[in-house]
Amino acid sequence: METQVQEIMEALESFYKDDSEKLVEYMESMLYDWYQHYAQNNYRIEHINEVVNGAFKVNDLLLKLHDIMLAMKEEQGMKFENPKQDLIDYSIAG
Repeated sequence: METQVQEIMEALESFYKDDSEKLVEYMESMLYDWYQHYAQNNYRIEHINEVVNGAFKVNDLLLKLHDIMLAMKEEQGMKFENPKQDLIDYSIAG
């Protein structure tokens, strides 16, 4: 299980590398251009709604994955950077 989590984290890190989180904004911009310059004249409203709803679901998922990835990194950083802070030195406590 831990290997799978590591593989998922590596895939997410490579996806979001070099400010790729801006991909969401880029996808929304492309969707807007598609709608303005092509979809209005070539597709029915039902199809346009399906595409737009699907794109927003993907964008929402990408943003959630990015937030989760950052939270996991912070949690791992805290665990590995400060392991001694949670320990009590009983030799000086008494």
